[in-house]
Amino acid sequence: MTFDPHGPRCNCGSYGCIERYLGARYLSAQAREEVGKGSQSIISHLVHGNLDAITPYVLTQAANKGDLVARELWQRAGERLGIVLAGVVNLVNPEIIVLSGGGTLSSYL
Repeated sequence: MTFDPHGPRCNCGSYGCIERYLGARYLSAQAREEVGKGSQSIISHLVHGNLDAITPYVLTQAANKGDLVARELWQRAGERLGIVLAGVVNLVNPEIIVLSGGGTLSSYL
């Protein structure tokens, strides 16, 4: 589902898909970028310096410990998800919305 038609190219071939903003790869890449440019964060400590090991689960651990980088990433993800789901509700008026995936298991979300 397109979120931003001028956004980055998605694996599906389209541009600006919600997956590119909320998917595990995107969230992990954003965290690597923030930590890599020196933002104060415990994320690097949680992955023992291996930034390639950053996952949404690690971001949840960091957010639950008060890490501002992780909290900002989750907040942004939540806002984007809210925008998309509001559109879905307005379009099809579902009785229920079920979310699944690794991020939905987060106690921070």
